[in-house]
Amino acid sequence: MLFSGLLHHALSPRFSANAPIPLAARGALFSILFLISWSLPSAAQTVTDIDGNTYPTVVIGGYEWMAENLRTGKYADGTVIQRRNAGSSWQLTDPDGGWDWYGSNSANEALYGRLYEANAINQYRDVYLPLCPSGWQIPSNTAWQALADALGGASTAGPALKSTEGWSSGAGTNSSGFAATAGGRRRSTGYLFWSDSGLGTNAYFWSSTNRNYWYLQSGSDALSHYNSSEYVSTGMSVRCVRVAIPPVLGSTTMGGVTSTTATVHSSVADSGTSSVSVRGVVWGTSANPTLESNQGSTSDGAGTGGYSSTLSGLSAGTRYYVRAYASSFAGTTYGEE
Repeated sequence: MLFSGLLHHALSPRFSANAPIPLAARGALFSILFLISWSLPSAAQTVTDIDGNTYPTVVIGGYEWMAENLRTGKYADGTVIQRRNAGSSWQLTDPDGGWDWYGSNSANEALYGRLYEANAINQYRDVYLPLCPSGWQIPSNTAWQALADALGGASTAGPALKSTEGWSSGAGTNSSGFAATAGGRRRSTGYLFWSDSGLGTNAYFWSSTNRNYWYLQSGSDALSHYNSSEYVSTGMSVRCVRVAIPPVLGSTTMGGVTSTTATVHSSVADSGTSSVSVRGVVWGTSANPTLESNQGSTSDGAGTGGYSSTLSGLSAGTRYYVRAYASSFAGTTYGEE
């Protein structure tokens, strides 16, 4: 019998449609609809810096974020970053940049990380030395805004971003997994600190956009943004980020069909930024079936390459919508042909 296929495809959460593609085979009448979208998985992932420090990560708003403050003492190429532990040296606008612990106390590193001058994040360096691990970068205002938007807006994102520890008051729920701790900041004059900027009270994070920074306060639910140029020698926390790229699916075709079964051949062309943990197909009688909402699904291994899926328990004369999928830490992609 004649099978009609309508191919939809997208490389982002927005969708676009192509012309119908006819598929001829024997058996019951099906319509096969293939789309791409993504959702956020719960599996854990980590990234390691040049010093061997390992950080958990979390995907929010299409970006993968470190879920702890940066602790490295080297640039990604191995160049040592100088520690600025004296008030006078902290005032220097050395192009090599610098770092310190809050209060010059190494005991603060485990929970709060290190504080970095703007030059250390390559805001004003003549020679580019990346602070973040390979493939990662200092988040821009665009990334910070996407983080806020994904959590309902900057005015209310604070509790979801704040850790349940590391705050003297006003701790959050950490429902996002971002786990922001109140690491404070170091003034450009080298003295610790403004009275409202201390450890356990506020969290300050550099943006790569024109010495801007974003911050959380113990007495506020907002993720706030300071959009003027901060002093080069001010010390603040760093979170590294990368665009979270979900798997890319290759072609999908129909195989054998009976009145109650069908075979679909699919492939994963690229794993994206994370390894593919599971792949298969989902189907249902309503458009856009997902792993959370379907009448059937398969799990057909992991990784990249081709795979075949068998749909069973189908009813003759019923129109079904079928989507190939592949899941990784970065998200779930629903296929394209």
